[in-house]
Amino acid sequence: MMFNQELSKLHRPLLSKDRFICTYQLAVKLRGRLKGLNSLDQLCKDYNVDSSSRTDYHGAMQDTLLLADVYPFLLVDFYTPKEA
Repeated sequence: MMFNQELSKLHRPLLSKDRFICTYQLAVKLRGRLKGLNSLDQLCKDYNVDSSSRTDYHGAMQDTLLLADVYPFLLVDFYTPKEA
């Protein structure tokens, strides 16, 4: 977990894993493991999230902002009952 790695370097208390959700693992549960299927670019495309700002600047902050837009769609898909 990236947060705890950074906190450890700062000699700060680590955060409990139950305080986080791995969006990649969530996407894999929903969409499978095909290569590229769960990339941030593909998720943005599939959920119609504008990722054009990612072409101008690609960094952790931009990815975080895009993921904040994608995350609600993942949750809706995860909690929507599937038809039998």
